[in-house]
Amino acid sequence: MTFKKFFFIIVPLSLIVVILAFVIYNYNMAIPNTLTPQKSAVIPEKITNIPDTSSDFITVTAEKAIKLRKTPSLDLEEITTIPKGKQLKIVEKTNQKVTLEGIESYWYKVEYANTIGYVFGGFTTGEKAIVANKSTTKEVHQMLKKYFDAVENNTMRSEEYFSASIIQYNGNKNITPVALNKILTENKEFLNMKVTITEELILEKKENGINYYSFWANTSCLRSSMNKIQLSKVEIEVGIDENTKICSYKEIKTENLKYVDKSI
Repeated sequence: MTFKKFFFIIVPLSLIVVILAFVIYNYNMAIPNTLTPQKSAVIPEKITNIPDTSSDFITVTAEKAIKLRKTPSLDLEEITTIPKGKQLKIVEKTNQKVTLEGIESYWYKVEYANTIGYVFGGFTTGEKAIVANKSTTKEVHQMLKKYFDAVENNTMRSEEYFSASIIQYNGNKNITPVALNKILTENKEFLNMKVTITEELILEKKENGINYYSFWANTSCLRSSMNKIQLSKVEIEVGIDENTKICSYKEIKTENLKYVDKSI
């Protein structure tokens, strides 16, 4: 083969190889590399489950030394006494509740001086102590009768019958007695209200120092928009605090609803 023939064969082949290489390179650059992880912006992870160190310990707040007991019971042997101001490591908060010296709280399993035992939470910073509600059903019934008499005679002042913080009053939530007075004063639809308790009070539940009672009552009032007397039987639920004051009031159910002329 002469040099001239060799030249005319090699040069075109070289050009073809270069062109093919260029095409293949650009094709690969256009396709994302799925085999190699791609770099992306680093997004910090949301930090969760951070230990709440403020709740890992409780401090004795009682003036007198409290007792560290072997079990969560007032009846069994005590291990030692712990003076005011001492810090206790919480092992667990039990679901066992007890009332001691008028305070309702849970038992805490704690570690103190390398000893495991139980203390009453109401004498520590472990939990807001709830004063036990000692109101009797008879006392509550007497208070409610007095309250409804005052409503009928238009002499009712909310401060006398309601807690300083009212959880709810027929849909109005988290209000004060002053605010309730305003709501009742502005009511122009239900006038001359009269409520008579017809059945005994039933203690339904106790929750956060509040006793909840339900009862049935006959009610009557003047519906000003209709110019008629509204009569009904209503089931009412009231929440009573430790001072035998109303902190929750709501009408649950209404039966035998009817309207009559004022002259009847």
